[in-house]
Amino acid sequence: MSRFLSCIICCFVMMLFVTQPAFSEDGPQAEVQAVQDDPEIQKLNTALADITKDLDKAQRRHFYMIYNNHNLISTVKHVRKDVSDAIDACSEKNPDMKDDLSKRFDEWKAAVNEQMEAAEGARDNMIIAQDYASEKDIRGVMKQADSLRDELQGKRARAPVTSKEACEYLLNKMDETQTNMLSLLNATLVSLPQRMQEMDDPESEE
Repeated sequence: MSRFLSCIICCFVMMLFVTQPAFSEDGPQAEVQAVQDDPEIQKLNTALADITKDLDKAQRRHFYMIYNNHNLISTVKHVRKDVSDAIDACSEKNPDMKDDLSKRFDEWKAAVNEQMEAAEGARDNMIIAQDYASEKDIRGVMKQADSLRDELQGKRARAPVTSKEACEYLLNKMDETQTNMLSLLNATLVSLPQRMQEMDDPESEE
């Protein structure tokens, strides 16, 4: 598997690591389970429990929509950085590809950044609109999740593969990864009533 696709999968895994365990049922179980006992993961789970313990079912759903949307946004940001690093490395090692790589990444980044702005705006509006927790507490737990994600990313970071073949593969996959990143961000923009209706209770024991 290419370094490029590996970094994307890694980011998805990290997103699952810093999400309430109920939401990781479809993730890579072995790796998710391996980190669940990490003290920092436990601290995050405790913080999530503290912020949701007095909420009713609708409020919990609303909070976890904010939290999961934030995780999706943060995941895309990590992928964007990894793609940028791979583009830079490939351009340095394969100067004949630099123009094509730079042009395609500029288009990729413009499309993703536009949707990122909309996703962040929707997330922030959801935080402002709620009255069951302080904005400081919500942003605090999101910051805690981001710190964990950064730590896990740092532990797994490896230099991009810069062979001609790998860089051509990177370029050829830009359409696909752009679509995937936009799909993730679009998922945060689904109307609130629809999401609330579709979402299971995060803390249901059923």
